[in-house]
Amino acid sequence: MSLAVNYKLTLGAQSYSADARSQLLSLQTSASLAVPVNQCLITLASGADVRVQLGDPVIVELGYGSKLLPVFKGQVSHIERGLTRLTLEASSAMAALTQTYLNRLYDKPQAGDIVKDVVKQAGLKAGRIDSGLSFAVYTLGDLQSAYGHLQHLARQCGVDLYANVDDKVMFAAYKAAKVHDGEYGNNLLRCDLIQSIPGVDQIEVYGESPASKGQGDKATTWLTQKEIKGLSGKGGGVTLRLADPTARTEALAKKIAQAMLATHQAKARGRLTLLGDAAIGLGDGIRLSKLPQAEQNGTFKIVGVSQRLGQRTGFTTVVDWETES
Repeated sequence: MSLAVNYKLTLGAQSYSADARSQLLSLQTSASLAVPVNQCLITLASGADVRVQLGDPVIVELGYGSKLLPVFKGQVSHIERGLTRLTLEASSAMAALTQTYLNRLYDKPQAGDIVKDVVKQAGLKAGRIDSGLSFAVYTLGDLQSAYGHLQHLARQCGVDLYANVDDKVMFAAYKAAKVHDGEYGNNLLRCDLIQSIPGVDQIEVYGESPASKGQGDKATTWLTQKEIKGLSGKGGGVTLRLADPTARTEALAKKIAQAMLATHQAKARGRLTLLGDAAIGLGDGIRLSKLPQAEQNGTFKIVGVSQRLGQRTGFTTVVDWETES
């Protein structure tokens, strides 16, 4: 494989590549499960003939030689023209979810049905949407953004919510279709490990009590002596108690508690820098090997990816990872 770094930038109706002398100074894309919107920052020399406007489509492809892979798709959200450089910021379409507020009521939906409807209402494209949990009733209110509602729903179901490199909304449980290698002494440039003491050992989820004396999701009214409670964890430490009116049965409350515990448990986390690899994305895994500290070796979940290209630093990929739940 050729080691000559190559790229293709599509800005509106124009395209630029390494051979076209587009005067690219630096490029950085970022995607994270903790941040709703994928971002891209492009800096060009001010002499570059770039005719671009806010809202124009942006597609970034990176790779080596003639083999290019997409790493970002979005729209121009900010333009800064200076004396010596032109800076463009672009955001993924997922930004629409942070600006959409809905009042919706769903009768006996699966989580996936809710996500598909919200994605449609926001004018976005859906990628992989898992079915998730089933609810008796589920409501969305305009006191919280559509993204806030879907992120909460994702935590209830134990899945990830993010936009992939094709700018499609993903609502999917982690199951790495691709596992990339990071080998010390080969393509791994830097690796940092972070460990912390567990903050929560147990979670209790309390559902809103139905006036059904145990009828659960078949009830139509809501006052009873029966407590709806789901429990997950070993206890003995910190217990987090949550009220969740969507949990009308103990079985559902327990499933939600199990999913919520996974998000609150302490995990080994880290950040590593690799020789540029455009194939790495959210939802993938990373296999680290030959590191001098044994605890740094293993296969981990990728929770953040940043592709970076600069005249001085070359092409590198920064990955945030954590142990699987």
